[in-house]
This record gives sequence, structure tokens and C-alpha cells, in this order.
Amino acid sequence: MAQAWSIIVNASRGVPTQLNPDVFGIPPGQPLKAQIGDLVSWNNQSGYSCSIQMDSWSANHIPPFTSSPGYVILDEDIDKAGATGEVVGTIQYVASANGFATGWITVLKS
Repeated sequence: MAQAWSIIVNASRGVPTQLNPDVFGIPPGQPLKAQIGDLVSWNNQSGYSCSIQMDSWSANHIPPFTSSPGYVILDEDIDKAGATGEVVGTIQYVASANGFATGWITVLKS
């Protein structure tokens, strides 16, 4: 069954944009681990308008303290170059709030 996940976007004056999965036990700055079909949204907890960009999807002008529309992880969006036994691959995205930050979603086998 598909899961719903959130990635928190934090930024403040003088501090670079930070991307943190809203998952207990995952240290800040680590990639979100999810599966094909899962729903991911970005929760803009910065005081700035935020945008999320990836090859096949984008969310522009997410107001402060709101969330993006959901993105469903699709097989065709996955870079499979880093695949291992448990890992299907990764999806890279760029967030802009107070500067730019690159984040990844590690896609695991179902």
C-alpha cells in the first residue's frame, strides 16, 4: 500500500536551505526513503516562498508555512544508476527558498 511522506523545507536569513524528511529517526539532511507509488509533499517551514523542481514535476511559489501539492513516485523518474539489492535508484530535486539546495529521494523495492 502506498505511503504519504513529507519533506520539511527550512531556511532563514544567513542559513542555507535545509531539506529534512519528516520521519522519526532519520537525521536532518538525509534522503527520504520511499517506494514507487508513494506520495511525497514538501512542507515549507521557511519564511520565504519556495519552489521544488525535478525533471518531470515542479511546484512553484509554495507560500511560507504551507505544503506543496503531492508528487507520486513513478518508475520513469528514477535514476537507476545507483541501484543495489534493496535500492531501485534515486530521484533528485532542487528546492529554492533562501538559496538553493539539492535533495534526493532513495527509492526502495516494494
